[in-house]
Amino acid sequence: MFPLPGVAFNSPVQCLCSTIRYDLLSPLFMHVTIITNPIAGKQKQSHLEVAVNLLKTRGIVPEIRKTSQRGDACLFAQDEVKKKTDIVVAAGGDGTINEIANGLVGSAVKLAVLPLGTANVLSLEANLPSDPHAAVELLFTGTAQPINLGHIRLRDRYHRHEITNHFMLMAGIGFDGGVLSAIRRSSIARWGRAAYVFTGIRVLSKYTHSPLTITVDQGTTIQGYSAVIGNAHYYGGRFVVTPHASLVEDSLELCVFKNRGPLCMVKNVFTLLLHNQSSSRDLFYCKAQAIAVSSPDEVFVQADGDFLGMLPAQLSVGKSRLSVIVPQSH
Repeated sequence: MFPLPGVAFNSPVQCLCSTIRYDLLSPLFMHVTIITNPIAGKQKQSHLEVAVNLLKTRGIVPEIRKTSQRGDACLFAQDEVKKKTDIVVAAGGDGTINEIANGLVGSAVKLAVLPLGTANVLSLEANLPSDPHAAVELLFTGTAQPINLGHIRLRDRYHRHEITNHFMLMAGIGFDGGVLSAIRRSSIARWGRAAYVFTGIRVLSKYTHSPLTITVDQGTTIQGYSAVIGNAHYYGGRFVVTPHASLVEDSLELCVFKNRGPLCMVKNVFTLLLHNQSSSRDLFYCKAQAIAVSSPDEVFVQADGDFLGMLPAQLSVGKSRLSVIVPQSH
């Protein structure tokens, strides 16, 4: 117990307040908002109710905002920045987290995560708990870790407008961009990860033949047919494509699939599954802070597991940060 520094106490009430510990006082004034995607991980939606009840037992009544369409999570997060909310909890998958991150980036609002999605790559990357009890406890025991976000500039599907966006985990150009452009949200809600496998098989031939020209840090030029730009080393779960990427470094890791066609894509996937990246001549790796990608064909781009737009694209890292609540030991 200790008095508040620099305060003179002139009444019994002030003296009583001075004996309240900071860690017990702070939850009373903590403003927490939960932004949730109701269709993300329907089998896990009960976790949200558990988390809300646990917060109430700690003296916090969170505001709950439910998204109804793409873009809502970003707009809600921007509102919370204006309201100077202390913590925004993302209750959903990596796509929902991406939208919220785009709304919070550069602000003092901290991001916490209640994983409800299919892959939950950020949770794996940052060792965030999936259990709602542990996720709520982390709000009080965790630490705010600044992470670097990737930045991408590209065209919309119809080449009418330029899009700028941040990504937390990775961007995929070519095959996986094509998969995300073709997959239906209803299929994800119904089949989970299997929906990605089915769609991938269906579009494998169509999206592995378009040539890419990739320029790294305005220097080296690489030719390929698909690419993943990682800000984290996990991809689509515990699948590792960019093993040396890191959320806290000011660089991205580029993985280029150098050969064309569905058979080469399947071969490369098995190479990655077996962690034989270093011995493969079909894969090109490097670290970079700026990457430009173009193609003479129509090529799709995804970021953090959601379709985003079309080439040409410019990607960079290091200028935008976000505070994420992670375990002290991470």
